[in-house]
Amino acid sequence: MSAALMVILICLVGIGAMVSTGVCLQYRRYRGKYQVIARSLCDPGTWRISFHVRTLLLTGRVDGRVMRYSVFGDERGKGQVSSYLLLEWPVKRNFRFYSGGDLDLVDPEARESVALLAEMPGFQGLLLASPETPRLATLIARPLGFGRAPGLLLWKWGDDAFNPDTIKDDFLLLSQLATHGI
Repeated sequence: MSAALMVILICLVGIGAMVSTGVCLQYRRYRGKYQVIARSLCDPGTWRISFHVRTLLLTGRVDGRVMRYSVFGDERGKGQVSSYLLLEWPVKRNFRFYSGGDLDLVDPEARESVALLAEMPGFQGLLLASPETPRLATLIARPLGFGRAPGLLLWKWGDDAFNPDTIKDDFLLLSQLATHGI
C-alpha cells in the first residue's frame, strides 16, 4: 500500500471517529431533556427517543394521540432553536400558515385556533398534511424522522424548546384545532 493511500485511510478513520464522538456526545447531552419532556407529557410506556441524522426525536402518545417532537439547533449558543411538534391526525386537506400570514384565508371554524397559535411567542408556521399529500411533498416539508402520516405540524423558534409545560400547551392547542375538523 502506498504512503498516500495510508494517509488517506488514516484521515478517513480520524474523521469517522470525530463524527461518531460528536453524535454520541450530542445524544448524551440532550437525552435527559427529552426524557423529562416524555415523562411529563406522554402516556406512560408509550414513548421512545431515537436518533436521526443530527437530532433526537421523541415519539409517544399523549391522551392516546400520536405525537412527535424534535429540536434543531444548539441552545447553548444564542439560545434560539427551532422546535417541531407533530400531532398525527386525519386532517381533511392540506394547509399551510406561516408567521405574518393573513388569518382571513383560514377557514372560519379554525380561525380562532390558528390565531391563538400565531400569537404564541416564537410561532413560525403550521403545516397540515392530509392523506392525499404526495409522499415526496410530505418528506420535504417535515423534519427527518417525522414520517408521512397525516397530521398537524407546529414549527416554533425560541428559547423554551425544552419546557414541558410549553410543549403541553402547544399540544393542547394542536388538539383543539384538530378536533375542530380542519
